[in-house]
Amino acid sequence: MKERIARTAARHGLDVQTEARSEDGRVITDVLVTGAGIGWEARYSPISASTVRRCSAKARARNIAALWVTADATSALIDRAPWTRIDDVP
Repeated sequence: MKERIARTAARHGLDVQTEARSEDGRVITDVLVTGAGIGWEARYSPISASTVRRCSAKARARNIAALWVTADATSALIDRAPWTRIDDVP
């Protein structure tokens, strides 16, 4: 999913960096779309609601809007941060 997001953003002329680290190295954004200020977080493994809130707050502190992507209709990130569900496709 990270690769798909990066390719799509780049195809539309946006600057993209995957596994983007913050200056202090403490925060890693799956796909950072620069210019749009969007950090996509592709979550295909379990995550707690508190982790979603903490990661989203860290992104906001860096002026990044964290947008979460999952294929799990029961993921803890749902309704705790901006999110979308995308079913796995080849």
